Amino acid sequence: MVIGACVVAVTTVANAGELFPERPIRMVAPFAPGGGGDVYCRLLARKFGDLFAQQVVVDNRSGANGIIGTDIVAKAPPNGYTLLFTLSAHVTNAAIRRDLPYDIEKDFAPVSLFTEFPLFLFASPSLPAQSIPELLALARARPGAYNYGSTGVGSAQHFAGEMLNAYAKLKTVHISYKGIPAAMTDITAGAIAYSFFGPTLMPMVKAGKLKVLGVTSAKRSPAFPEVPTIEEGGVPNYRFTQWHALFAPRNTPGAVIARLHESVVQATLDRDIAATLAADGTELRGGTPEQLGLFVARELARFRELARGMGGFKAD
Repeated sequence: MVIGACVVAVTTVANAGELFPERPIRMVAPFAPGGGGDVYCRLLARKFGDLFAQQVVVDNRSGANGIIGTDIVAKAPPNGYTLLFTLSAHVTNAAIRRDLPYDIEKDFAPVSLFTEFPLFLFASPSLPAQSIPELLALARARPGAYNYGSTGVGSAQHFAGEMLNAYAKLKTVHISYKGIPAAMTDITAGAIAYSFFGPTLMPMVKAGKLKVLGVTSAKRSPAFPEVPTIEEGGVPNYRFTQWHALFAPRNTPGAVIARLHESVVQATLDRDIAATLAADGTELRGGTPEQLGLFVARELARFRELARGMGGFKAD
């Protein structure tokens, strides 16, 4: 009887993969519509729809820095019909908060990494530095005299700035803003020295309203090869990138995860998707579910260590 039960279980899992999906899929995006993450999510959802011959509905559930939408998926039935398309805040939230209603390592089944992209260090035109080495020299000569902006405590910009402080042994002051426009107003006016944002602000550099001093990735961005990395500027081992990845609820059948993973791989091979993302320096990544699980574990350990070095903090 036990052997028979095992055979039935294996057959059921196999059939789940072969038949999946039999109805529309809900892809939860824990951020507001219209931003970069939403664009990437809809590209993947459209590709899934083509491959599955089923409707894939993007459900934007923003709030609490992504926690609200993420919790919906954590508590969804583990059948592959409710998925989480999330970004690196998935890890940074867990690094700084102990009160999350879910465990990112235990409550989700990794499917695949999808994209990775760097931030750029944009500086005020009035800052007397034209490069990372010059910025480091200024900040070291006057500890506490220079500040940088972010879109909130625990945000990507905050982590990027504190990582620069830690790795370059600087003392600069963090200023939290409610959004990018407010931070940009103060940078262009010289009220803050610099901040870290995506390449969508490059037109402001061409217009002379900002300076770009470096990129946060380990290698130069293929879209902006003229911008040196921060490590090239004299900060050893500095690397900070953002990413998007796909997850399912824990206990989702392995055959369903395999089917979803195979479809993400197909999306990463799509030339139209690659061309769309390459325009702003975003690169397609892919990888196995196991690799994504290890990646999340490494990133979580890294950011928890950084948060401890900052004395610990909690997101706004």
